[in-house]
Amino acid sequence: MKVSYFSKPFMSLAAVSLALSGCMQTGPGGAGISASQTSADDSCRQERLALDASQQYFAADMIKAMMAGAATGAATGLVAGLLSGDTKNVGQTVAVTAVAGATAAMAGYWAALQKSNLSGAALYSKLSSDASTEGRALDEAISKRDALYACRDREIAAVRAGYASRRIDLATGQAQIKRIYQAQLQDASILQAIGTKAKERNESFLYATTQATGSSPQRIQAAQPSGSKPAAADTAQGVEVQVASNARKASDFNNVKKPGGEPSLT
Repeated sequence: MKVSYFSKPFMSLAAVSLALSGCMQTGPGGAGISASQTSADDSCRQERLALDASQQYFAADMIKAMMAGAATGAATGLVAGLLSGDTKNVGQTVAVTAVAGATAAMAGYWAALQKSNLSGAALYSKLSSDASTEGRALDEAISKRDALYACRDREIAAVRAGYASRRIDLATGQAQIKRIYQAQLQDASILQAIGTKAKERNESFLYATTQATGSSPQRIQAAQPSGSKPAAADTAQGVEVQVASNARKASDFNNVKKPGGEPSLT
C-alpha cells in the first residue's frame, strides 16, 4: 500500500527540477556560510566554523549522496508519470506550484530508491542505513550547536567578570556585550539555515518510509523502540523507529535559541 501526502499530486516539471537540484548554501568563493560570515577575532570562531561541515552535509543533494549514482532523473520520470493522468490542472495557481515543489522534493529520494529495484528486507535495510547516517549527522550538528551556545555563554561571563572586577570600564563592557549580541543573532541565522535543510531531508525520509511500509506519517513519527532489544534494521519497525528518532533530533536542532535582547552587563 502506498500512502500519499496529497490526494492529487499537481506537480510541474519545472518545480521538480528546482526541488531536486540540491543547491549548496555557500558564501563567497564557495566557502561555508559560517566561514564567510565569521570575523577572525571572534572568540567563538572555531565553534562557528565547525558548523560548516553540518551545513554542507544537510544542504547537499541527498539523492546523489545516498543512492551511489542513482540518477535524479528517476524522480523527474516518476513525477512526469503522475502528471500524465491529470495534466489539465497542472500549474493552476501559484499555491499549487509551491505544493508541487515541496511534494517533488519529498518524493525524490523515494523515486531514487525505486530505481534501485530493492524490495522487502533489502529495501528496509537500505532505508535504515541511510537514516542511521542521517541520525549521526544530526547528533553531530546538535553537539556543535550546543558547543557554540556554551562558548557565547563563556564570552558573556568573561565580560561580566571583567566589569565586576573593574578590569574593564562601562563603555568597554557595553561595547563587548553588544558585539556578542550581534554574534548571537548571526549564530541563530546560521543555525536556522542548517535546520531548515535538515527538516527538508527528514521529510524526504518520512515520505519514503510511508511508501515503503504503508504506515501513516503520524504513526511513523510516534514510533518508539519496543522492549530491550532494538528492532532489526531490515524490518518495517526498524526503519520507522530510526526515522522517528531522526524527526525528534531534527526538531531539537530547529529549536534555535534566539537572544531576546542584549545580555545585561551585570
